[in-house]
Amino acid sequence: MSIDYGEVERQFVAALKADTGRSLEEWLAAIDGQGLTQRNDIIDWLRRQGFMFAKASWIERIRNNGGRPIYES
Repeated sequence: MSIDYGEVERQFVAALKADTGRSLEEWLAAIDGQGLTQRNDIIDWLRRQGFMFAKASWIERIRNNGGRPIYES
């Protein structure tokens, strides 16, 4: 059985507000508010906010994709 990464991503984004208190858009604004532009700086900052590496990296990749989910249909 293959993994539907699009569905996993949709669930991750949908649960962000409930899980962290901030929506995806709010996290992206918070990153911008920190003045962070480099991949590793963004991931490190998100990790300090409580994200595990994989989820911090996922948010950084979405940000780098213009705020659009990576697996968006």
